[in-house]
Amino acid sequence: MPWIVITSALSALASIYFGYLKIIHFQNLNRKSLTYFLLSATVIITILRVLHLIGLFPENIAGATMTAFYSSVSGFLFGGGISNYIKKREFGKTLYRNRNFTTDILPVILGISLLLMGVYRMSIFSDVAVTPIRLSSGLSILMLGIWVVTIQAVPEFRDNGFILIDRFIPWSDLVSYEWYDEQTIRLEYKLNEEIQLFGTKIPAEDQLELEKLLNQKIIEFSNINSVS
Repeated sequence: MPWIVITSALSALASIYFGYLKIIHFQNLNRKSLTYFLLSATVIITILRVLHLIGLFPENIAGATMTAFYSSVSGFLFGGGISNYIKKREFGKTLYRNRNFTTDILPVILGISLLLMGVYRMSIFSDVAVTPIRLSSGLSILMLGIWVVTIQAVPEFRDNGFILIDRFIPWSDLVSYEWYDEQTIRLEYKLNEEIQLFGTKIPAEDQLELEKLLNQKIIEFSNINSVS
């Protein structure tokens, strides 16, 4: 049992570090990458299952491996959530955000639901024995709930930049914007020396407010870049 706790703790600590560095961004996920991930996970699980059936992957090793895996997921999500929270504070107060049920209430409901599911899975308030794998798997669900609350379902424009889901783009990297159609604005920004595009719906009554904000920031940072 002690070595399971030690390996799980080390896995969690390492994953917190990598999660904080945000080596994976939600925005980069697409059908192709998700398909590769699911196929890889299926192959790995199948191999481990076969090894378990032939006696090369005994129950105690399997339990320790899954506990370490869940601990890694927990740490990664926790690190990502902490990074998002700190970045939000660094980007200052919110200047504009399209507020509605989907963007404000639904993420909170989803986050709270995941938190409750995680606590239930850990079995700390039931008569079921608390095991390392139950504790770590429940913790991973709980951390997912925390991470969900820290991301943005729609772009959020703040003093020092704007947030796209879990990416934080400083105003100096905003290149331009255009109206793709009557209600969709498309932002053009620099990321890793490449030009990226991101579109989002904006209510008609908020369009003038957002245009004023974007024009102000583009002019402000164009002047700063000219002086520097």
